[in-house]
Amino acid sequence: MPIARDSLVLVCLGALGRDSRRFSNPSDFVADRFIAPGADPRDVLSFGLGMHRCAGAELALVTAEIAFSQLARRVEALATVSALQRQNRTVVRRFSKLEVHVSRAPAADQQRPQAP
Repeated sequence: MPIARDSLVLVCLGALGRDSRRFSNPSDFVADRFIAPGADPRDVLSFGLGMHRCAGAELALVTAEIAFSQLARRVEALATVSALQRQNRTVVRRFSKLEVHVSRAPAADQQRPQAP
């Protein structure tokens, strides 16, 4: 979508993965939605209208991949402890309460680099 120079653009991060034409469950949190077979990185943020290509998308995807792969090595399971409480805002939709129980992977302590 062409955007005219000096235009004001409001990015709504709540549009992340919420294109109902692309996802059968756009309101559900699906952790591997963007790395599942057939996923297209251009689905990440759609301005609520369809796919696009953001200049920082590759950096964000690589950063998230590293962060989540490191987390996956250290954690065996995550489970919600209580009901999620959402806080809907114009720009950023977020959780005002998200309590989780983290089960550490059995060998998590052995995988960390040891200090000299």
